[in-house]
Amino acid sequence: MSWAQIIGQIQKESVTHKLTKPKAVRNDVKTCSACNTEQPLDNFYLRVKHGYTSQCKACYIQYQKALNAKSQAKKRALREAQQKIPTPTYPS
Repeated sequence: MSWAQIIGQIQKESVTHKLTKPKAVRNDVKTCSACNTEQPLDNFYLRVKHGYTSQCKACYIQYQKALNAKSQAKKRALREAQQKIPTPTYPS
């Protein structure tokens, strides 16, 4: 096999590897790990390498909102703590 044939084969393999929906088991239904309900795969986000997310879209959005609120509260507390620190005065 020549180098040109090897390179051509590698290029063909890389072109055929695209994001495709994995084959579903049990009639395109998956169980959400957060709410434990069986839902169609359309209710789950598609991940690039690992198939579908373990949480349905509704539970994932709810989780992200809670995480964002927690992060915002933490940032607000840090900002308030930094504002309470007096600025040093230097003699001129």
